[in-house]
Amino acid sequence: MEYVYSVESKNKGKLAAVLDADPYAEKSFARLGFTLKSSDSVGLPAGKYFVHFKSDEDVGALIAKLREVESVEEASKDEKKAVVEALNKGLDDAVSGFGSIFG
Repeated sequence: MEYVYSVESKNKGKLAAVLDADPYAEKSFARLGFTLKSSDSVGLPAGKYFVHFKSDEDVGALIAKLREVESVEEASKDEKKAVVEALNKGLDDAVSGFGSIFG
């Protein structure tokens, strides 16, 4: 399952601290893998950051940690779509570029 949460730009540092905390724990964002993107980099109005991660396991404890940061909320359906599409496009572009090296 894919998860996308947003935070106001002013709280990015607090969010980053949560995302980077305890990287060797069995359930941590570092082990899970995540992407942090600014809203304007995914085609949305500036002023927010989005954290995206995927997991088929229970991530309730990690989501609870996210919610401790002021202004964190689950992204709207439209925001989630924009973030996921931008990330997929970036991945496709990277794969295409790598493929052209070996053309």
